[in-house]
Amino acid sequence: MTTNFKIDKSHSSLSFSISHFMVAKIVGRFREFDGQLVTLGQNHSPTSIALTISASSIDTNDVTRDKHLTNVDFFDAENFPLVTFRSTSFNPVGENRFDVTGTLEINGIRQERTFTVLFNGVFEHPLSKNTIASFEVKAEILRKEFNVGLSYPGAALGEAVTVDAAFELIKQ
Repeated sequence: MTTNFKIDKSHSSLSFSISHFMVAKIVGRFREFDGQLVTLGQNHSPTSIALTISASSIDTNDVTRDKHLTNVDFFDAENFPLVTFRSTSFNPVGENRFDVTGTLEINGIRQERTFTVLFNGVFEHPLSKNTIASFEVKAEILRKEFNVGLSYPGAALGEAVTVDAAFELIKQ
C-alpha cells in the first residue's frame, strides 16, 4: 500500500548559503516550492520524492541582487523557470537516513545526484489530525556544474552552494 504526501509550505523551508569573497556568507531562500513524497507500507518507508522550485522566488533579502540572480548570469528564470529534483531510488544508509538518487535539473542541465536525507518519520498532528511526514536534507551543489554564475570566480563567490531544507508533508 502506497501513501502520497504533499509539502506543507507553511511548515517547510528551503534555504541556501554561499561564501562571498571567501570570508563572508550570503544566505537566502526560495519562497515558492512544491513537492510530493510517496511511502510504502504501514512503516511509511519512503520510495520516491519530487521537488519543484520556482527559480524566480529566490530571496536573499536584497531586491536588486534577487533580480540579478534570476537573470541569465545565474538562474536564467525566464528560460528555465523551474529547478527540479525527481528521485529514482532510496537506499537506507543508517537509522532513518537514506541516500536518495535522482535527477537534478537547474538551468536546463540535468545531472544525476545523490543526497543523504534524514527521514524523521510520520506522526499524527494533535490538532488537525492530519498524518504528517517529515524529512531534512543538507547538501552541497557546485554552482558552475549547472551554469550558475559562470563569470564569477570562486574567490568572489564560492564554488559550492550549501542547501539546507526541512519539509513537512501532509498525507493526501
